[in-house]
Parts: sequence; C-alpha cells; structure tokens
Amino acid sequence: MKSDLTIVGFGIIGAMIANTLSDYINDITIIYKYNDKKSASYHSFAWINAFDKSPHYYNKLNLDSMHLWHDLYKNNFVSDSEIKFGGDLRLYENSNKIDNLHKLINSENNHGIKFLEIHKAKNDENNLLLDNFNYAIESEYDGWVDTDALINKIKKKLVTKRNIKFINAEVKNAISKDNNVKYLELDDRHNTKISSEMFLFAAGFQTSKIASMLGIYLPQIISPGIVISSKPTNKVLNKYSSINLISENHIPHIHFRQNQDNQIICGIGSQDDSQFINPKEFTLNLYAELSKYVKQKIKYSGYKYGLRVMPKDGLPIIGLCENSNVYIVMTHSGVTLAPILAQIIKSEIVDKQLVSEIDFYRMKRFYK
Repeated sequence: MKSDLTIVGFGIIGAMIANTLSDYINDITIIYKYNDKKSASYHSFAWINAFDKSPHYYNKLNLDSMHLWHDLYKNNFVSDSEIKFGGDLRLYENSNKIDNLHKLINSENNHGIKFLEIHKAKNDENNLLLDNFNYAIESEYDGWVDTDALINKIKKKLVTKRNIKFINAEVKNAISKDNNVKYLELDDRHNTKISSEMFLFAAGFQTSKIASMLGIYLPQIISPGIVISSKPTNKVLNKYSSINLISENHIPHIHFRQNQDNQIICGIGSQDDSQFINPKEFTLNLYAELSKYVKQKIKYSGYKYGLRVMPKDGLPIIGLCENSNVYIVMTHSGVTLAPILAQIIKSEIVDKQLVSEIDFYRMKRFYK
C-alpha cells in the first residue's frame, strides 16, 4: 500500500495536521491506535496556555498558537462543545514566588497576565474555599480543549474524504534505505506494509520508539501524567476556565477545570514521577486535596494516566530529518501548539518553504 503521505499518530497534533494537509495532498494514510488509553491526548489536562514558558521564542510560539485557537473558535472550526475560554486564575498561599511573578509580568514573556486583588478573585470564584491564599494573578487568553470531542469531530470529517485512509494499528517495524523509509510494517493481522513518499511521525511518546527503528535518536525523559475526574456536580467555576492553586500542602500545586458535563478534571502542575509509583494511592490523595477547596461535596469518579511527551531539553522537536523522507513532530505542549504546528507543517511539506521560526526546534541541536 503506497500513499503520498503517511501520518503516524492521530492525537490532537496528528488530527490538526491531517485536517490541514487533507486539502492539499492527494493521498494520505493515517496510522493510529483506536481508543489508546495511554495516549497523551487521552489523559491530558488539555490546557491552552503559555504561562512562564521559556525561552522567549518558545513563549512566543505558544502565545501565537493560543491566538490561533481563538481565531478557530471565531471561525466556527471549534465550538463550545470542544473548547472553553475564560482565562486562568492562579492563586498563591505565600509570597516566595511573587518577585519572580513581577519579573514575568514585566517581561516580554507576558501574555496577558496581571495581578488581581485577592478579594476580587475570591468573590469571582465564591464556590471555592480560598481563605489560605493571599496572592492572585489571571491569564486572560487561557482555555482548554476537549481533545476527545475535537479529534472525533475531525475524524468524522476526514473519513468522508476519498483521499484519506485510516488504519487502526501500531508500527511494528520500520525499514529504511539511504536515510529514507522504504516502508512501515504494522501489527495488524495482515502485517500490512505501508510505503509512502513522506512519513510524518506525530505519535506522542511512541515517536522516539519508532524513530529509533530508523536509527534516529530523539532524547526524551519520562513524564507521567495523571488526571482525576469527579462525577457530574453543580457548577463550581463562575468565571475562569481553569484554576491553579500553589500552596504549602502535601501536593503543592494542583490545577482543575470543569468540563461540559460538569465533571471536575484535576491534575498536578509539575512533572512528578511519584505519580507512577502507586497511581491509585496518588489519585486518592489528589482527590482529597481537591476536595479541600470545593465548598460542595464532590464524588470521585476515576482517573486516567499515561506518558506525556517531554523532549530532554523541554523544547519541541520539529522538522524534516536531514536528507530523509521523515518529518518529526514531538512536543510537550501539544494541545496549545497544535494549530500553529499544522500551519508550519503545511508550509514546509506542501509549500516547500522552510520556516525559520522553528530552527530552534530542529533535531540538529542534539547532534552538535
């Protein structure tokens, strides 16, 4: 089976890329594992943000993509069923980070964040128990995406196109010659072999594994992610789309939001691998921490966990492998960056124009 382009991965990044390229490329094959419970898109908090992301060029990339999400909403590509804007409220218990926040707000990395009177923050979100918090900032452009809903919406659109083929499988092996992929061998019952003019790997944490089959080294660190959910409850958040609470408690940084079904979705604001030592115990502790801040009684529903993408230096890996037919997209901030990555990849693959904006993120930085 041969196509003009094969995309491996159909999380939020793969879906947005496929949606954009489907208007320009005649024959696209998409390889993905249906209902993969360990994919980053499945268990992500799905926060659209650029808060304190550095260096400045990475912050700008995130901020530009945040504005694209707002444009997509205005143009009806995404609706209230798939996205929620409203900004983020971040509350601090003590002042040990306030000096750094002043520097951030006064820097070029400021993306619409500002200090807020603490009494106003508490009045705005009066369904929460916030007595212990003394400092507040808000980020006005932030939001979140219902990744499952949006991915399914894009898939329903793409399956109607004659130039798109979906294959529910994983890559078992990759065969190359002279730096180019000859074909991918899949783990389906037919051991299908896929050849293509170009291959784009956007398979989340699995991208580095597939690349290693081709002798391509993509350094990344283990970054576990767990989010818990409550059973549907009454409305908790009045104004903001998400809340970040930074305290001196056992779990010092939690963030949460309320989805369209009025479930509360909660995670932690750090890359803490202790989550994986005993996930069930950790989630119960996280639920107990969340319950401290919500006035009404909330009932625990369950949790999702998996491995998030985290390149070793924390920055995305984007671009065509040198002298190869392989394009790599691998980034931690996949939800935030999905719209701008789709635009960039269209420029590089369809228009054959290298985008200097991503020179910071090309693989060559690991081989100096």
